[in-house]
Amino acid sequence: MYKLIFRGDLVAGAERAQTIANLSRLLKQSPERIEQLLFSGSARVVKRVDTADLAAKWQNAFAKAGAQLVIEAEPATQQEAIAPREPNNAAKQEAVLPANEMAGVVVQPAVLPVDEKNSAATIQRGKKIVLSAALLLVLVVAGIGLLWQQGYVNRWLLSSVSDEEKTLLNALADSNLLAIARMDFALLRRLDASAASSAALQENLPGLEADFWSSLERAGVNLPQQATHIYALAYVDKEVDAALVIRGNLTPEKIKGWIASRYGIDKEDEQGIWFSRIDPSNCEKGAPLLANIQQGQVILGAPAAVMRIVGRVKGNAPANLDTNDWQETLAGKLFSLAIFSPARWQGDKQGMVQHALAKAAAVMQPVREVYLDAEPELATQGIKISLSIHSEDTKFISDSHASAKNWLDETRKEIAQDFPDVIATYNRLSLHHSSNQLQASLRFDRQIKDELANWFSSLFRFSSDQGTANLVQQEVVNENPPVFTAANIAQLRSFSAQDEFMDAVYKTVAGPFGVGVESLALKDGKVEMKLGVKAYDLPGLGEEAVPAELVITDVTDAQGNSLLPRHSCGEADVRAATAIDHTYPSSRFEDGKLVSGQVLSGEKTLSLPAGVGFAQVAQIKGYIDYRLPTTVEKKIIEAPLAGKLVDLHGLRVRFKSAAASSLDFEYSGDTNRLLQVNALNDKRQVLATSGAMRRGMFFGSGKAASVEIKGSVAAAEIMVASAFENQRYEFVLTHMAPPAKAFFSEREIPPRFDDKAFEQLVLAKAPVINEFPFYPPKARVTAAPVELAINDVRSSSFGLSIEGAAYTDLALPLYAHIGVAQLFIQQVADAEGKLFPVNKTVPLYFERQGGMTFNGVYQPDEKTPWLRADFSFRAADVQVEKISKLQGELRFYQPRHLQTASLPFALGPIWGGPKSRVELVEWKAGRLVFNVQGNYEEIVGLKAFNAAGDLVSHPAQYSAIFGQPQLNLEISEVPTRFEIEYTSESEELLVPFAVDLPADN
Repeated sequence: MYKLIFRGDLVAGAERAQTIANLSRLLKQSPERIEQLLFSGSARVVKRVDTADLAAKWQNAFAKAGAQLVIEAEPATQQEAIAPREPNNAAKQEAVLPANEMAGVVVQPAVLPVDEKNSAATIQRGKKIVLSAALLLVLVVAGIGLLWQQGYVNRWLLSSVSDEEKTLLNALADSNLLAIARMDFALLRRLDASAASSAALQENLPGLEADFWSSLERAGVNLPQQATHIYALAYVDKEVDAALVIRGNLTPEKIKGWIASRYGIDKEDEQGIWFSRIDPSNCEKGAPLLANIQQGQVILGAPAAVMRIVGRVKGNAPANLDTNDWQETLAGKLFSLAIFSPARWQGDKQGMVQHALAKAAAVMQPVREVYLDAEPELATQGIKISLSIHSEDTKFISDSHASAKNWLDETRKEIAQDFPDVIATYNRLSLHHSSNQLQASLRFDRQIKDELANWFSSLFRFSSDQGTANLVQQEVVNENPPVFTAANIAQLRSFSAQDEFMDAVYKTVAGPFGVGVESLALKDGKVEMKLGVKAYDLPGLGEEAVPAELVITDVTDAQGNSLLPRHSCGEADVRAATAIDHTYPSSRFEDGKLVSGQVLSGEKTLSLPAGVGFAQVAQIKGYIDYRLPTTVEKKIIEAPLAGKLVDLHGLRVRFKSAAASSLDFEYSGDTNRLLQVNALNDKRQVLATSGAMRRGMFFGSGKAASVEIKGSVAAAEIMVASAFENQRYEFVLTHMAPPAKAFFSEREIPPRFDDKAFEQLVLAKAPVINEFPFYPPKARVTAAPVELAINDVRSSSFGLSIEGAAYTDLALPLYAHIGVAQLFIQQVADAEGKLFPVNKTVPLYFERQGGMTFNGVYQPDEKTPWLRADFSFRAADVQVEKISKLQGELRFYQPRHLQTASLPFALGPIWGGPKSRVELVEWKAGRLVFNVQGNYEEIVGLKAFNAAGDLVSHPAQYSAIFGQPQLNLEISEVPTRFEIEYTSESEELLVPFAVDLPADN
């Protein structure tokens, strides 16, 4: 068990206000609540987790927000040590991390009977074959079952395999055929024409490229309506080659036009049309593909497979592989898959499906054939899925049957609490076996889509109960829970700023929303503009709702010309809608009284084309689509909650097992209707929350949430919007610069670091520190004039990470100077004493700790009579296990031969000297961020001035955010020019050090 503690420390360079705002977004709490809970001056335990990896992910999430989270290992209690560990707990924990990343999907393993006498290898093989079969069944049902719509007509006619099709199937049966699948679209249309529409396929088939089916329709190809059969084939020789054969009423010119418009044609020869799919993430071409197009038939896929099929079809080649058994079962099947000797599969393991199939192949050496079918059942208007595994190894069949039966029994027990309605589906899953055949079948009734979704969720289930089922948090009642009442658009008020500084961003009013430019940044030579949106006290705001979306329609110059780039691979679509869904409570004074309210906020980043500067932007046009819940229904569900299902207005909410002070639920269907799920105590009061993690469900089938509650949950209160009123608010932004920020207090410009100051530094001693702020470092060493404290050293797949602080005497003239001090890490040693070079440098910027300034005179805090410089290192190329020592040196510089350069204000490179260069990379409200490359000691001063020549900046200061040193300059108004003070020569003071790290590091 690991304890995550926050003691108030910020990441170097992070600002308190911004960090509180970031943590508010991360933890779904109001900024006021974050400040009250975490910044009260005392250490707070944020969370307890089971694994070091999960603790590190939480720590990284806090660090991105600007806060330093400390990890402490807790010894396991006797009870914890003997408690059985839930299978796949790490994967389940990872599914609810702040980064919103999907955890690896894990199927619950089968359990063999205790009296099983097979060898360990046979047991493991039996487990894997059951898992592989279950996953294969899930994948096919997901792809085919979702096509099925309830209520198909009862005039179903059994389709048969024609002689022409048998000739084709024989030609496809090459000796290298690994697998063949057949989809009968003609039968599907006879059963239900709506199920074979492009819209149904686009909505229901997971994993296809965006806009795939609609792009076919635009090219005049309605594949679901025009195709009679589609065959998918995989041939294996040295590698697996796949191809599709599509037959039906197909026009070659339209198919060719679709390929040309969607992928582009590389060349065309006697073999057919050669093209390549472009990877949208990196714009790289994939492996070449070949399409052979004839009237009524298209063969496309890997060139080797396509040429093999074309040759055999033209020559009416006889079957080289016996597929007669499979062909005889095809009549009346919507879908049928046959795999021949699956152990031949040698595909790469990138991607979930490829990995699952390769894993299955590794344990299916004894298997001769695998059949998987989907056929309609007339009596129940449902679909029956059948899986059949054939092998001459009777022991393999017997072992697999026993393992599958145990898996089925154990799964029924495990899901009984959370998925009681799915038990009926599992009860219809039947298992049979003979000496050389294992069969499984599963029947879905008329409500196949709902049954499938629930069954699918039960297979890939997650839980938020991380071993704290009986741990009850101290009860705290939410004194100001969100209010959900009937509302209408006429009640909304125009946006009005309520916070003088933060709301200065939102200069443009769009109905109840304020819109504005939060920051400008330079990334990879392109200008990025971050837009912010904010609204106060909108009715019916809930934690689970997405009430608004922001859409940018155009960015123009002064002449009205569009500056937006064309959407291309590797780039986000600027015009795509962005959800505005971050809500938190707020309070303000009205007529001397404190009034509670709710805030809705969000942001969108858009990138301008290369070569377009922000000064060229005259207008940003767009709109906000807002969905107001006009009628809200409340439903209360009594504890115990696990397994209870609520269905309201097309929204389905399922509660799952959770810790005593947690809510764990998932919802699907019309997810926009769910506004809020509150935990209630036994007095029906809404309980406060201490954190929440939300994630998307597998294949985009819905959403899930795990909420930590302050108190014992006696009931859950669900708020559902039964009616909406939609509104669109258009806007035009004309203020492109982030707003100015008046200085909260003036900061003195430090005196020049001269010879006397350098001499004082040479003679100084390190401060004596008996108690470090918040927590003691892992290691410390004295390297006069500095006391060096190492707070964290970590080496992982991401490289080496070092964090700590340097302390000097308060009387030393280092305060607020840049270019004077550096920390150099030369090398690290592992536990065996082996040395690994690092050779990384980070500038040190010393600040005062505590104290106050009265009438321009600084009064120190007697508890912190020192200067402190936080530092952060990252070295991606250094990976060392069990680091035992750090070696390096402190470097101090006395600048000589100072010079000054005056430069115009511009985003991008502003100055380049003999040893370094300076680039303005980000412009935020009241702050400029610079990258400094080269020798940090060359730059000793940076100031900003307005057109009148007045100084409009505070002294520049260094920070190292995630190991990347940046120079920050606070500004009170938009400058017109910069002054950079630099030196061509410096005198050096080098102080070597070596830090021994504890063995448990």
